[in-house]
Amino acid sequence: MIKDKEKMLKELEEKFGCTDVDVYDDMVSVSYGFNNFEVQFGSNINVNTMSLLAEDLEEVGHIISVIGKYVKGVDDNE
Repeated sequence: MIKDKEKMLKELEEKFGCTDVDVYDDMVSVSYGFNNFEVQFGSNINVNTMSLLAEDLEEVGHIISVIGKYVKGVDDNE
């Protein structure tokens, strides 16, 4: 579950220009340039890549970090 979907989407757009982001109950799907990946969350966080350019790895890592800070865990009491 995402804590503040609109805030996360705004941060992704402002920092990285990510506008093709789909948010589901247990997953965020991102298209960033030629990179396509999913961040699935539950008891663990899994990242699935459909396509990923080597020169964008650092930027994709930052995008995943932003998504990670908005994932609300099962044990969060917020």
